[in-house]
Amino acid sequence: MAGQFGGAVTDMRQQDLCHIRVRFKCPSLELDYQDERAVADRFATVAHKVCVTVTIDGDLSSSWPPFPCRRLWK
Repeated sequence: MAGQFGGAVTDMRQQDLCHIRVRFKCPSLELDYQDERAVADRFATVAHKVCVTVTIDGDLSSSWPPFPCRRLWK
């Protein structure tokens, strides 16, 4: 899996990856990403405080990009 993201995320192992779905109510917007579980958990904790819904699961797709600004959540 390393290198799949065009070099943006090269140190992730397959078992550390998860699907991150981010839902905004207003405007209605749903975004899908994949990244490390720790990144997803940290973002979800903060997003919940501003009424953004985050769903984390193991349903991965190679078409989903890595989570943007992941350095902030790592």
